[in-house]
Amino acid sequence: QKKVFDMIRRWHECLDKLAQEKQVFKIETTGETWMGATNCATSQPHSHARIMADFALVAVEAAGRIWVDPDQPALGFLQVRVGFHSGPVLANVIGSSQQNLRYALFGDTVNAAVRLCQDTNNKAGLVHCTRQASELLKLQADDA
Repeated sequence: QKKVFDMIRRWHECLDKLAQEKQVFKIETTGETWMGATNCATSQPHSHARIMADFALVAVEAAGRIWVDPDQPALGFLQVRVGFHSGPVLANVIGSSQQNLRYALFGDTVNAAVRLCQDTNNKAGLVHCTRQASELLKLQADDA
């Protein structure tokens, strides 16, 4: 168990650093899942899909450099499924006391992204996005 937690810690530290570099807002971590968003904490109306796609690609590449267990190189490197969707969300600060307040996103947009990551038919090591995210990404790429 300690090695699993160490692997997850190393992965999340990597994602946190990448998120800061790419201006992706970290929403939450739940177990092995890391969720971030663009156009939330920082206004990015004409580039948020492009920023998220870039972050997703860099995250997949970074996972391929993180050992599952540094003491057992034969286990290889981390392989992850990354999914992103673009659309409206509901956002709120939740929690019952100052010590456990957190920012949370809700709605179909979040659910669509989560489903992409959980779909075992989607290959690890690739970025998966919905048609809606793909179309927005094409528009924003044309604007670049």
